[in-house]
Amino acid sequence: MGDHHHHQQQQQQNEVMKQHMLENSGDNNTGVASESRFTAEDIANSVQQIFSYIHANSSM
Repeated sequence: MGDHHHHQQQQQQNEVMKQHMLENSGDNNTGVASESRFTAEDIANSVQQIFSYIHANSSM
């Protein structure tokens, strides 16, 4: 049961990440140079925000 709940969270996370990626790729269409500006650090920050958001919701 808890496993199913976790799967749903994962699903949600993936959606948010996809959305985030789409938004970023739409912003700058100058090729590879702009793509490298979207660093692993940016992704890590996004993931952290998502996790804290999920954590805040699940503790309620």
